[in-house]
Amino acid sequence: SVMLSLRQLTGAVATPLGDSLVLIATRYTPTVGYDRATRLVGDKSAAWGYQVSRDSFLPATLTALSFGTPHAWLAGLQVAAGNPTLARSSDGGQSWNAPAQFPALSNIYAVSAGPGDTVLVAGVTVAGDSGAIAWSGDAGATWHSRATVAGAALLALDRRGSDAWSCGEGGVLLHSGDGGWTWTR
Repeated sequence: SVMLSLRQLTGAVATPLGDSLVLIATRYTPTVGYDRATRLVGDKSAAWGYQVSRDSFLPATLTALSFGTPHAWLAGLQVAAGNPTLARSSDGGQSWNAPAQFPALSNIYAVSAGPGDTVLVAGVTVAGDSGAIAWSGDAGATWHSRATVAGAALLALDRRGSDAWSCGEGGVLLHSGDGGWTWTR
């Protein structure tokens, strides 16, 4: 079977899940409205034979998704002051739970699930005036601020082995050679 998980609409990430495919839609158009958009997509998907389920992340705007071993992470914009949307799955995306703690970011634009319990997130500080990267080595139980860039949100993050890269507004480009613990511009 194929499951369509409706989050916010107008962009989707297809992710394999065993013999299924989870389609996570990431944004919706405010002028159309979430309910109308989900009904439209849900009705069309059901007509094509997809199983449609609504999830508990609404009305969060999700911005990033990363599958690692053993955890998957999704992230997004804040739904309450100082609390970004952030969730972890340990079952391949079938269920999602908030981590024990949240990094000191208001909005998270990028997430990179690492090996084991490590994860990197990039976004904007709670004050909203700087881009920042946070690192956790214990599946989100604790977070460490690892880099801050004044006046520029950090919008993307990628990791290959011990090398990690992040970029953002104004052409900011950061590199880490130790898995995200230290960063240089």
